[in-house]
Amino acid sequence: MYLKWNLTKKCTLDCKFCHNALERKNWNRDIDMQQMEQIIENISSTTNLDGVTLLGGDPLEFKHILQLADRLNAYNVPFGFITAGEEIYTGKYDAVLLNPNLKFIGLSIDSLNSQTVAFVRNKDMLRKQLDSLDHILNLKNKYCLPYNIFTNTILMNVNRSEIIDLIKYFKLKKINKIQILEYKHSHKSTHDFTVGLEDEISFLHDLSSYFKENKSDDFTMLELCFLPEPGKEYLRKIASNNNISIGNSSTCPIFRETIFVSNDGFVYPCDNYKPYLKFSTNTNQPEKIYRIENLLEKKLNEVTKSNEYFKDINYMVKKSKTELFSNLEPCNRCEYLLKKCFPCLQYSMNSEAQTYIYEEKCKRYMEISK
Repeated sequence: MYLKWNLTKKCTLDCKFCHNALERKNWNRDIDMQQMEQIIENISSTTNLDGVTLLGGDPLEFKHILQLADRLNAYNVPFGFITAGEEIYTGKYDAVLLNPNLKFIGLSIDSLNSQTVAFVRNKDMLRKQLDSLDHILNLKNKYCLPYNIFTNTILMNVNRSEIIDLIKYFKLKKINKIQILEYKHSHKSTHDFTVGLEDEISFLHDLSSYFKENKSDDFTMLELCFLPEPGKEYLRKIASNNNISIGNSSTCPIFRETIFVSNDGFVYPCDNYKPYLKFSTNTNQPEKIYRIENLLEKKLNEVTKSNEYFKDINYMVKKSKTELFSNLEPCNRCEYLLKKCFPCLQYSMNSEAQTYIYEEKCKRYMEISK
């Protein structure tokens, strides 16, 4: 079991794709030390807990981040965090980096072009990010630290032509995992960075040429998370290389036993599928209300075993693909369904939604792969 803790909404950036930038800048509702201790205690007693991912905002902006890392270590809880890494190079977070239970660091870097980064993030910060990456690598090598270093880059219309250079740079730095993520537009974003499907296919041909030019290189660290499974198959075909490892990406967190915790301790089996209140289609009256538990009051293992919301979700994931996704085209005829691809449950037969986010993508990739 993995736990993702949305530790704080505070963030020093003003990213144009952020759906919540204003609230992040004015955030002042972090939990206190006593609450933090209680949540960690109620997490730590879970016998099958593999690790905790600290998220934000920027988790390094949590006002008690140094103490939090220390307490996670005291309870022997493995953890990692994802950040833009703007201030790591200063050394102010070295106590976190040197923590024996730190298992991974994820850095969000958009491009090696400082103008692109400044445009996306509304801040000229690339030099600081690259200095922070070097600082992390230097500490890791100096003290033989066991943590892995991940990078994540969102594929956008402003950085599409710059991503291959970024991959080359990260490979030279011996990054453990290089993730290219899908851009998901929000109506609250101040700019639309969506990459059209034909532009995405064009990018895959550029990537294929890069693979062919470097046949002897190891690409096992590369995860193309923006691609659905038929898209990955298409890339293998045009690159003439079936040995390219392009990562596991199309997996709903529920299917990989990931649990979400809000900054103030409320715990959910999913960050997107939230049927807390269902209305009858016949009477328009409330049909079911789920109780949402809080880790300030209950231990995590008690919640996962006894909470009705968790039990219903666990029942759903055991259903067949016919029961879950027979209403989805082309998912219902895809060989990867519930093998390598695990769609979001909000698009299942148990939801009112009748379309799946990868529907047109998958159809197109299936067509051009024939």
